[in-house]
Amino acid sequence: MRWLTAFLVPLLITTLALACEGEEGEEAATATPSPASTAAATPQPTPTTEATPTAEATPTPEPAPSPSPTPTATAMHRYEPLGTFPDPATLPVADCWTGSLSTLRADGFRCSLDEMIHDPCFLSAEAMILACPDDPRDESTTIFARWGGEDDPADVRGPAGEEFPWFLVLHAPGDPLCHLVTGATGELPGGRRADFACSDGIDWCASPEPTGSGDLVVYCYPGVRPDWSEEEMLTVEIAYTVSEAWH
Repeated sequence: MRWLTAFLVPLLITTLALACEGEEGEEAATATPSPASTAAATPQPTPTTEATPTAEATPTPEPAPSPSPTPTATAMHRYEPLGTFPDPATLPVADCWTGSLSTLRADGFRCSLDEMIHDPCFLSAEAMILACPDDPRDESTTIFARWGGEDDPADVRGPAGEEFPWFLVLHAPGDPLCHLVTGATGELPGGRRADFACSDGIDWCASPEPTGSGDLVVYCYPGVRPDWSEEEMLTVEIAYTVSEAWH
């Protein structure tokens, strides 16, 4: 029996030792990972950043177009030479044989100068100098001359009469200018006589007509204006006359 005991005891000890080592290995293999290592191993979702909508700019409303200016009452003017008269010794001599056909003013004459007829020409009785304006608003367009001959201007002029407009500025694009024509003219399509020759493509206008509200109107032929198909009525912006009948 002793020999059997001596053999089995070492064998049992060896077997127990091997069994213990196997259990420790399984525990090591099945050990639960730490929270830190789990967090490191598990991929974290990337936070999504939502785009903030950009506020749309409110368009600035465009200003409304300015209305066209309303024509005002016709401005009536009496022509007077501007500034001072030139030295008579430096002026040519005009031949005035009758009163003006453009205006019945007592100082208005129809004169010839350098083979050109000027009407109206206005006489300064004190200086005996004539002023013949093309545009009475601009003295640079005025021709000055001396009274020629020894005839009394009153005898040449004859009696004065009712004054009527002889120069007009129309309320239209370009501010057309109109001069009273003293020669023969024709008839406008509407039956009115062509009394005024005008600028800026209007060509011809009839005599102005009072409206009773302080302004004058004229009927004009279209001339070369492509937007006109017939006579056009325009308001007179400026008229050179002094007769109360035209106000």
